[in-house]
Amino acid sequence: MASILNFTYCLAIEKKSQGTENSESINAISILTQLSPETIPGMFSFAIAFSLLDLDLIKKNTIRICFSKDDPTTPIVDSGEVNLDAINAIPNSDIPSKYSGLNICMDLRNVIFESAGEYITQIYLNGELIESKAIYVKGKR
Repeated sequence: MASILNFTYCLAIEKKSQGTENSESINAISILTQLSPETIPGMFSFAIAFSLLDLDLIKKNTIRICFSKDDPTTPIVDSGEVNLDAINAIPNSDIPSKYSGLNICMDLRNVIFESAGEYITQIYLNGELIESKAIYVKGKR
């Protein structure tokens, strides 16, 4: 069954070429343990990054990422269903599937925060909730 590893909230994601063909690194800039907009209510931009492991890459999959406060059925941010197309040739196929997969990143720009408190990111794979990650939000002033 698919799983999430290395889930991180941060200010930004940076993708850098490593100098060789098809070799890139993904870097989380300013890892966050809480979100601190200048004021609440107010807006704040941030990013999330995580690894999606033990995924059957031969078949087509969908992923959906939602960010919400009190009611997960009415998210503040909803990516909608995003298709993850099948891959014909799997790189590093000699690595067990529970240790291989995809790195996923998402920018959340100008998210409106109406109140302080705990917010949740929910990750759905093929319509099934596979992980929820909370973060606390409080204004600086």
